[in-house]
Amino acid sequence: MTKLLLMIFGVIITILGLILSFNIFKHYTVIFLIGWLFLMLFLNEKFFSNSNLKIIKNKYFILLLIFLGAIVTLIIEYIGVSISPAWIYSFNFFNFRFDFWFSIGAYIMYIPATYETYCLIKNITKIELKEKINHKKLMNIMLIISIALLILPFIWSNEKYVGLPFCFFVIGLFFLFDFINYKLSKSSIIFNSLNNPKYLLIIIITSLAMSIPSEFTNIIQYVWTYVNIPFIQFTIFKVPIIILIGWIPLVGLWINLFEIIISSLRQKKLSR
Repeated sequence: MTKLLLMIFGVIITILGLILSFNIFKHYTVIFLIGWLFLMLFLNEKFFSNSNLKIIKNKYFILLLIFLGAIVTLIIEYIGVSISPAWIYSFNFFNFRFDFWFSIGAYIMYIPATYETYCLIKNITKIELKEKINHKKLMNIMLIISIALLILPFIWSNEKYVGLPFCFFVIGLFFLFDFINYKLSKSSIIFNSLNNPKYLLIIIITSLAMSIPSEFTNIIQYVWTYVNIPFIQFTIFKVPIIILIGWIPLVGLWINLFEIIISSLRQKKLSR
């Protein structure tokens, strides 16, 4: 019964989100992502019997997801729109009204939807993650690099590409979350990729699965428009190629954030 409901809701809500993207509702993304999450949960349950449904339904997980997701969203938006403008909206994001809350909701929904997609791709590819080399020293170096990249938007002085520091900021944020995740659970995208380069395929395929519907539906309404980024003139059906590449660290960030929340919940349970 659960699988049937996930499939029905997933198909209906995903299609509804796509329909709304046709100049009907500018915040269609949050609707689409809810449906997409249901679909991914259904596919993982149906074919692999190991979805994250139980975790996602946990009230403490939901609270942490909303709290941390909102904080990360506000940081990314503040840097990407105000400090190092890499895109502009067709509305005022920081109006703290209708547009603001729907946008926050969309960012938060990206986290579980991306992670469930990642799990599905991992199940399909069956790429094994074996620990061959301990990269503990490298992870410490990555922490230093992440701090440097996070500071970059605040010291950047080149006015030609004022949005470029934001690109590095996202990479730095990904490195930071990867480091935190490694410390909490010994899970790391960088660590896994070094031990098995094929693992990168999982991340790349996941980023394509998330970025293609997001970026190509945006062309219909242009809810957001990218600016101040180099190579933005090279596009695929009006979507900058550099943006699709930029989704890779963003997806890595969301995957790490999901696992950090899980690790936090486990530690809380163990401490009781």
